Amino acid sequence: MRRAARAGGAVLAVLCLLAAARALMPLGDRALVPLGVLAAVTAAGLWRTAALRRGALADAVLRPGSRLRWMLAGRLGSGLVALGATTLAVPLLAYQLATLRPAEPLLIAGTTVLAALIFLWFENRLRQEARPRLAPALAARPSAVCAALVMVPVYAWAGWAVWPLPDWIAGGILATLDGALQTLPMRDGLLHGLCAFLLSAEASGLWLLGQLDFAAGPSVLILLRQALVGLALAEVTVAALVLAMGLGREDGNEG
Repeated sequence: MRRAARAGGAVLAVLCLLAAARALMPLGDRALVPLGVLAAVTAAGLWRTAALRRGALADAVLRPGSRLRWMLAGRLGSGLVALGATTLAVPLLAYQLATLRPAEPLLIAGTTVLAALIFLWFENRLRQEARPRLAPALAARPSAVCAALVMVPVYAWAGWAVWPLPDWIAGGILATLDGALQTLPMRDGLLHGLCAFLLSAEASGLWLLGQLDFAAGPSVLILLRQALVGLALAEVTVAALVLAMGLGREDGNEG
């Protein structure tokens, strides 16, 4: 029950931070506060799983007491891995929130809950097959990938049945870029610059594919973006679970 309560709290916290960031976006960079908290949680959780993996590698390869352990199991390397993944995941989620479409909050919530359920199941099974302390690190990445893959068909259906292609891709390139940027909820600031850059890149790609008479091209590009967003969201969720549940500690077999 304690594990379930912590997992539920972690999922709820992720969803609340995402909702707060979206609500604050019309106010500009104030949305960076919940996004910053989300980034800190993500980095901490990813650092813990990276440290567990690198520590297990060091234990398997090196002799006890080896002076080279700091190279294979160093906190600096784990921190760089966590920082890199967080730098990719959180800005992508911010961009997704800035370009939110109808019914998409339900898909975001579904991806988050699904990632948590898959991780808990996978981690519980690994506790029976591997060292319990290493189970979170072994379950984290496969769980995130599985959750993202499961949601890809759902996003594909929504893109076909619910979300029409944006009408701003029908004009010239300048009109396309201008129409796309007008959809952002913020008008200035650091967050606006980030989202404007990503949206301009996506809008340019959509416009180019539209000019090549490849009818399915824009839909494929949007689906690829959704797959990346799903993976980022699942990674963030799993990182929050690892951190909130205290997984990976020596006493990490609490029931």
